[in-house]
Amino acid sequence: MSETRDVIIVGGGHNGLVAAFYLAKAGFKPLVLERRAHVGGAAITEEFHPGFRCSTLAHNAGPLRADIVRDMQLEKHGLKFTTPDVNTVSLTPDGRALILYSDTKKAAQEIAQWSQKDAASYSDFGAALGKIGKSLAKPFCSRRRISTALTAAISGNVEDRPIDSKTRQERYVSGPALGTDGCCRFGG
Repeated sequence: MSETRDVIIVGGGHNGLVAAFYLAKAGFKPLVLERRAHVGGAAITEEFHPGFRCSTLAHNAGPLRADIVRDMQLEKHGLKFTTPDVNTVSLTPDGRALILYSDTKKAAQEIAQWSQKDAASYSDFGAALGKIGKSLAKPFCSRRRISTALTAAISGNVEDRPIDSKTRQERYVSGPALGTDGCCRFGG
């Protein structure tokens, strides 16, 4: 016997799964469709070479928001946070490697092997990126905007057409939380 669903989410990546969780919590019956054999998207661990496994894209997914961890009770389900000493390793064909450490001073020392100028400005670069990230996140991470967008999308009150940048800033909700591309206006 088939069950009726209120919402279909195409893509069982971490964003789709989180969206399905909140929709289910709000009383909807979401159906998540994933083309791969495993759900999780950037959060899955895969073997990239025999005997070597890692989270293939988790480093690109950004930090996991504390409210999502709390709401989904992820720590009760085995989530453990770790902070490795090494953030990134970039290998070159000639066998050299650039290792970026969590510790800014240690990372700058590593960068100095490649460029003294870049090493000297690395701390300022990191601080600038942090400020940019905070300002970009503010308009897209409010519960009110996400809730409004989800309600509009579910009710069918969505126009699928490009708009100018002023209207986009005023009316759009875009980004991974909703899986939109910035071209859907929510609301009247």
